[in-house]
Amino acid sequence: MALDRILITLLVLAGVGEPIRAQVPGDPVRLENRLLRVEARVDNGRLLERYLARRGREWVEVAESAPA
Repeated sequence: MALDRILITLLVLAGVGEPIRAQVPGDPVRLENRLLRVEARVDNGRLLERYLARRGREWVEVAESAPA
C-alpha cells in the first residue's frame, strides 16, 4: 500500500529507528521533523494515519488513511 511506504519513508526522514509506543492507548503517536509530521493511532484494532506538511507556521494535512 502506498501509505505504508510513505510512513516508512517519513519515519526514516524523522530519524526514528525503533517503534514508539503511545503513553495512553488511543492517543496518537507523532513523528516529525521541521517540514513533515506523521500521526498514527489505533482505533478498534485499526491503524489510522495522518500525513502533514509544514506551510509557513501551520501544519497542512496532505493525506490520511482510508476509512473502513
